[in-house]
Amino acid sequence: MLRSLVGSEMCIRDSNNTQPTNPQMSIPIASKDFIQGTFSDEHLATLEKDGIVCVPNFLTHEIIDELKDELSRIVAEEAKRRADGPAEEVAHFNAAKSDKMEHTANTYFQTSGDKIRFFLEEGQKEVSIATLNKVAHGFHCNDNNKFATFCKNKAFSDICKAAGRKTPTIVQTMYILKAPKIGGVVNPHQDSTWINTKPLSCMAIWFALDDCHVGNGCLLADKGSHKRNPLSANCELVDEKGGDSKITGTLPTIDLKDMTPIECPKGSMVVFNGEVVHGSTDNRSDAKRHAFVMHFVDGECEWNKLNWMNPHVGMVAV
Repeated sequence: MLRSLVGSEMCIRDSNNTQPTNPQMSIPIASKDFIQGTFSDEHLATLEKDGIVCVPNFLTHEIIDELKDELSRIVAEEAKRRADGPAEEVAHFNAAKSDKMEHTANTYFQTSGDKIRFFLEEGQKEVSIATLNKVAHGFHCNDNNKFATFCKNKAFSDICKAAGRKTPTIVQTMYILKAPKIGGVVNPHQDSTWINTKPLSCMAIWFALDDCHVGNGCLLADKGSHKRNPLSANCELVDEKGGDSKITGTLPTIDLKDMTPIECPKGSMVVFNGEVVHGSTDNRSDAKRHAFVMHFVDGECEWNKLNWMNPHVGMVAV
């Protein structure tokens, strides 16, 4: 079985961050009954057939507003910390195809698996809600934030178990901002390229924190691709100790315009398989498109020690 924590004694935020964590303490969320939808046998059948399924209006608007407020607090405190003194340089994150992807060779990114870190859109310099691409990758293993409590709700574990994951284990969490006018493209990809186990077990639970539509860069999916297109690329560390990683094999070649839009209202939950090809266009609208996503693996499966976030991955069985 996978260890709950790999590569460090405990999952904590950066040692120079002004918000130290108490690993025995978790900030409760006020909206305790925040699930108003159900994940049905029909949803499970669609997930198995298409590799992706949308459950509209799964979360209450109250919990979404609470999570958004929490993200605003986290970002404001980080911005203040940076304004008050020296701080490490923030990486820009670009998920479009490029000869040079800055974040992959950046230590700040490479060591972010068990921390809460801040990644800017291209061309941006200051940390703010309006400039960030995402905040990631370890909300789930840092108990000084409300997302950690949210992630551990039994409903999400039950969904993973229904989809065949015997020991659901969170390995990555991200708040994606897709800011108006500057939110970047995410080219077609398979999550199992970066989150790899033997046998493959990666799956994602993604939440729409705003109305998502073609205009503001909603999710796009190549439905059924998890069955048609076996995993064709792996992103692995050059050295098991961490640092640079490289992609071997061929990434999906389908064009975004040929994929199915997953348009959905605020509060919707989208569950998808780690092998289904998905992505999104840029956001050139005036509308926000915030989302929160959790990536799970089955703790019974063999973890690839060359996955990009090793040895900084934070694993939390739920």
